[in-house]
Amino acid sequence: MWVTGIIILISLGMSECSCPTGLVQISECCYYFSADFSLTDTWDGARTHCQELGKMFGVIMDLAEVGMDDSCCNDLKLMETIGSRNTHYVWFGASDQESEGSWVWQHSGKALSLSNSLWRKDTPAAAGSNNYNCLVTELTGNNRVHFFDTGCSQDTIHYVCQIFD
Repeated sequence: MWVTGIIILISLGMSECSCPTGLVQISECCYYFSADFSLTDTWDGARTHCQELGKMFGVIMDLAEVGMDDSCCNDLKLMETIGSRNTHYVWFGASDQESEGSWVWQHSGKALSLSNSLWRKDTPAAAGSNNYNCLVTELTGNNRVHFFDTGCSQDTIHYVCQIFD
């Protein structure tokens, strides 16, 4: 259960770098990898856990986002980190639940373009596929990570949280 991960992080406290202990700094951003604590959840459960972690640390946290032009985060390094950890599926913070086919990052409210090079070749699912509304990454050959869409209620998927300014 994710409560265990919270307890572990509370007991570890804050580190001397700019990220709380238990989070990983990549460029100028801090991330929490649930796989580090053997935690999985549904997409909504993962978002809730991220937000609760943020409250605990006194920061704003949500499922991770990529492709933000105004960000100092290194999206490529984040994806490489996910690939190197050999985590096959990881929730990210975009969804098309509100409007089928219109992918939106839930924290920032910005659009995730369907032409983004991180989408797997055959995804997202065609319009009308209302069961596939949440964004997940998939680890493919050579530790490459790609986006695809899947059902939000799957509860065996790891997730990555990000601290937002």
